Amino acid sequence: MNPVFDHYVKKIVQQIDGNEEEKTDIYEELIIHLQLSSEQFMLAGYDEKEANEMAMKSFGETNDIGDQMQQAMFPFRKLLFLLLTLSSLLFSFVVYSVQLFLEGDAHIGWLLLSVGTSSILLLFTLQALPFLERKTWLNIALICHIFIYLYGFLLSLYINHSISVPLTYFSLVIILIAIVLVYRTTIYDFQFTFERKKQTKLLHFLNITLGIIIISASLFFLWAVLIFSESFEPFMLYIFIPMLIWIVTYVTQIKLSEKGKRISAYIVAAIPFLIVLAIFLWYFSIF
Repeated sequence: MNPVFDHYVKKIVQQIDGNEEEKTDIYEELIIHLQLSSEQFMLAGYDEKEANEMAMKSFGETNDIGDQMQQAMFPFRKLLFLLLTLSSLLFSFVVYSVQLFLEGDAHIGWLLLSVGTSSILLLFTLQALPFLERKTWLNIALICHIFIYLYGFLLSLYINHSISVPLTYFSLVIILIAIVLVYRTTIYDFQFTFERKKQTKLLHFLNITLGIIIISASLFFLWAVLIFSESFEPFMLYIFIPMLIWIVTYVTQIKLSEKGKRISAYIVAAIPFLIVLAIFLWYFSIF
């Protein structure tokens, strides 16, 4: 294996959001193309080092190639991310300005967090963070973005002005786009064998959905408790137990799925489902 070509092609492939099988195929095709091109330059009289450099030069810059391949494979994903990030930034500054000038008080902490996650997502969209493992960090940023803008939804909801209504709907659109992107990147990019593809996708779909409900409910309960408490008490940590159970069961299901233990994976999946069911039953028993 030519180490120069290996490094060059890996820089291209790491910018693509395909699954591991697709990335491997692309990697092999690009390596073959470069090797053939290098051989042609060597036949033309160049030595091996010069031929390798000429082959890569004729192929193009890694960032440009990666971006072009990403666009070819996922023509609407970049557009969705740009829509999400730019609309999020607009929403953040509008809400902050409305609070500041109409109500005389604004949440600077929320503004910094919302602008921070939006900026990180924009950097991912523009391929400015190629050194990070895209799927993991992209999904972390998206999940943080969702919950930060859930708080933004509450902020816009309680603005005492007619602009509250459009801002509230605007925040819901932002949250919806972010959730769609979480589903898309997680379910599509996960590495699995063909035989377990549908099963793994289903497990991801179920767990992401349950996780959003469990985390949202946990944060809501924490917010409600903090309203009626003068200070943070240790018992409040119990609120995070459902979130911890969800994380553990999610990881366990994927591990079981990788080992081909399908029934066991679905049995474990029932645990967070029962938690969500208990949350809904408790909620409706109160209201």
